Amino acid sequence: MARPKNSVETESMTIAFTPQLKHYLEVLAMEGFYGGGTPQDVVRYLVNNAVQQLVKDKLLQPVQWRSLGEGKVEIVDSSPQPDTAE
Repeated sequence: MARPKNSVETESMTIAFTPQLKHYLEVLAMEGFYGGGTPQDVVRYLVNNAVQQLVKDKLLQPVQWRSLGEGKVEIVDSSPQPDTAE
């Protein structure tokens, strides 16, 4: 079953894994418990849950977001943000 379309704009990232970790992600994807049927879905699920837990544990500061419509969002609060310029 296909993953539902995102309600907000997304950005792609490329990351590399060891063969061992890739194997485990594939196993979790086949089991279907962690976010869907692909290793990418598993990674998305695990990272999302880990970040939510870090916010809950107060190791990351929550950020306020504002919808700009058509799936676009922007950060509202003025806390320091990482520099993403390349």
